[in-house]
Amino acid sequence: MYSNSETTITVYVEEHSGLDTVLLNYTSNDWSTSTTLEMTASRNQTYVGTIPRQPAVVTVKYRILAFDEAGNKTESQDSYVVKNPTNLKYSLSKSVIQYGENITVTCCMNSFLHF
Repeated sequence: MYSNSETTITVYVEEHSGLDTVLLNYTSNDWSTSTTLEMTASRNQTYVGTIPRQPAVVTVKYRILAFDEAGNKTESQDSYVVKNPTNLKYSLSKSVIQYGENITVTCCMNSFLHF
């Protein structure tokens, strides 16, 4: 999960009959505040919800809550750390190498900050 993109959470629901609502609840400040959104029914018994992009180094915690028509609830939770995307650029000291020759490999890493 990168700071320049949103994160899509997909949930597979084994028993679809009688399911009323599936919610995605997430936080980036250890549940001091949180946001809840209803997940959208997709194909093949899946539900999809999207967490907007978050700043780098933040831990996003989320819960999936599923309610059936009788009011029963099940819950699952997980988390991820948001990272900055990184690009690596390589170059070689020679484009053609003969057996036994030495070469130099140069690498440059760029990390992008998004605020």
